[in-house]
Amino acid sequence: MLGKKSIRLLKKFSKTEIDDLSDFISSPYFNKENKLIEFWSILKEYYPEFDKINYEMIFSKLYPNIKFTESRIRNLFSDLNLILDKFLSIRILQNNHIQSDLFLLESLLKYREYDIFKKKYSTAIELINENSVKDEFYYNNLLNLLNYKFTYLNATDSDFKETEKNISEINDTAIKHFLTIYLKNCQRILNKQRTFFNYSYTPEFFEIVKKIIEGNFKNFKNESYLLMYYYCVQLYLNYDEESYLKLKKTIFKNLKNFNRGDVTDTLIGLINYCRSRALAGEIEYYFKALDIYKMMSESEIWSEENLLRPTVYRGAASVAGLCNNFRWGEEFLKKFKNLQPLSQRESNFNLCMGRLKFDEGKFNEALEFLSKVEYLDSSYKYETDTLLMRTFYELNEFESLLSKIDSFKHWINNNETVISKRYREIFKKMVNCFYKLTKLKLNPDEYKLGQLRKVVEADKSLVNRSWILDKIKNIESVLFK
Repeated sequence: MLGKKSIRLLKKFSKTEIDDLSDFISSPYFNKENKLIEFWSILKEYYPEFDKINYEMIFSKLYPNIKFTESRIRNLFSDLNLILDKFLSIRILQNNHIQSDLFLLESLLKYREYDIFKKKYSTAIELINENSVKDEFYYNNLLNLLNYKFTYLNATDSDFKETEKNISEINDTAIKHFLTIYLKNCQRILNKQRTFFNYSYTPEFFEIVKKIIEGNFKNFKNESYLLMYYYCVQLYLNYDEESYLKLKKTIFKNLKNFNRGDVTDTLIGLINYCRSRALAGEIEYYFKALDIYKMMSESEIWSEENLLRPTVYRGAASVAGLCNNFRWGEEFLKKFKNLQPLSQRESNFNLCMGRLKFDEGKFNEALEFLSKVEYLDSSYKYETDTLLMRTFYELNEFESLLSKIDSFKHWINNNETVISKRYREIFKKMVNCFYKLTKLKLNPDEYKLGQLRKVVEADKSLVNRSWILDKIKNIESVLFK
């Protein structure tokens, strides 16, 4: 298809945006190519069904009595791409009043219009302070404003104390800007390192940042957004109850103020902590995790603007199953299915339904859903195969189980560059336990069963630990009958 890039973008435009683009292209300030105006006037009539474009018909209208050549249409699309880039940039700027004010202030300084600058600066400061969330964007905009003010103060007969105050505000804002971005990125890194993907980078300087915040806490106590990420990093590093409670209090207090994507990130930190505690044997933490998922669902934190991430979708299904709340889990999966990326929608739905059916004890239904999952990345491979191994065990399909165990071991060994060292060890321990458990189910041995129980009980981080212990108990009941 000619103009593939332009067409893909135009399909996403609303009717209003199409009309605005028409005005934009017709403006001689932005476009001086009359042929492009003609081209667009024909092309827009296809909206929204751009797949039905008749390029030869368009060409004949633009270039009568000339033989059709793709190159001319391709060149027109190239010009359209350039116009689209300008249109999108200016449209964003029009809707971002703070950025517009910043560019205006910069221009006023350039032309030395200091009286107008002073008035516009006051308006910009009022506008920026209307934002109740002091996130990285707030501090970035404030820092630019303060720097423009410094230029203004230096160029005019300003009071010494006002300049001194301005410099102090610049330093204070710069520190908070850096810390906000740094802590947010630390949270991203540490969150990734708790997945099984192999991220080698480790946050540096956190101990220095910690001393800055804790040593000057009175200067940060009202910086809720910054503290949210600070407590989140602390939680990922320490996995302690104090950090969990501080983070939970900060998020819940500011739930309606913070960006929904940021809230999702930090709430998942709370959920991961709960799941870790539950995995270690404190089962009540599964219900605490489920309560957080329910709150996220009821607060409409996910929408067309804040799409539901596949990993979060999976996590909700997993926790619902572990809490035996199958009805809520299935309703959740159906309600939010279409808020996932289209490429993962079906596979993730089938994986999650397979998980729910497994936890519900409906193993044949679980197999039916799991058979439809495509291994889109390593996480799909791990989660689907783990569920399949457990399902085969429950159905006494030991030949299929042993085959899956063998292939899973090979997968671990062949993906050192993808799976982190930590998770390769976790997976190896889990699949080795599956193998020993299967052998003992087929040929019970009191001593070997006791040894396996000791290993599993001692390792509270073992994946599927509760299920393995339950299966050991079942074999023991047969062995000691």
